[in-house]
Amino acid sequence: MRSIVGIMMLTSILFADDHTLSKQSDTSKPRATALSQGQTLMEDFNREYESARKDKGGCLWREEDWKKAEGDSEYGKLMDRICEAENIAMDLANKDRKRFCKNPLILDQRLAYVSRLNSLRVIKEGGVRHPNPHNGWYAGQPQKWFQDFFPAAAKVIKFERENMWGMGGGDAQKINAGTLANQATTSWIHSPGHHAPMIDCNNRYAGVGFMYDPKRNEWLGFMSFGELATSKIPF
Repeated sequence: MRSIVGIMMLTSILFADDHTLSKQSDTSKPRATALSQGQTLMEDFNREYESARKDKGGCLWREEDWKKAEGDSEYGKLMDRICEAENIAMDLANKDRKRFCKNPLILDQRLAYVSRLNSLRVIKEGGVRHPNPHNGWYAGQPQKWFQDFFPAAAKVIKFERENMWGMGGGDAQKINAGTLANQATTSWIHSPGHHAPMIDCNNRYAGVGFMYDPKRNEWLGFMSFGELATSKIPF
């Protein structure tokens, strides 16, 4: 499934749960090889999850981001813009959800952080695709994928599914938080497959995470849905 919306020289693209653009599914590799190659990434993500700290907007960030922002004020501004966009996106999603459900989605900053790390994963892998819970060796096992990549988070969150979105070209780097949030949520809302989990009244917790890729001049974003697996909330 692919939906394209043009605005201000920008291209907004939706990716269905099993869609792959620039990389092949891991089913082309032996399972042991695929897991071995992903082990470092898994370890990095788990460490980054456990060491996360909140900013003034309530968003969680890696220690690496905090250190980078200390020496680069522009990166600090980017962090602020991303956090603002993530919170606006949730507000927009709930504004739409009111037409279908009495209960709004509850923002879980851990799901938002995982969503942003997923965006970072796509950037590091150099390809635009959903993570493995929807294809390859984790097909039909989203919680298993979540446990492998984010074991600390999996102790408190039951991961269910996510929406993915991308936008690039033109002045992508300069767009403000409101435009970023609106482009992503509008694209999801106008795609039945992506809209479905947003208006599923049984879904209670969600989080949106964005990340900018300067090399490709692209924004990537995920909206993740889940449930609390325990009452223990570390953040």
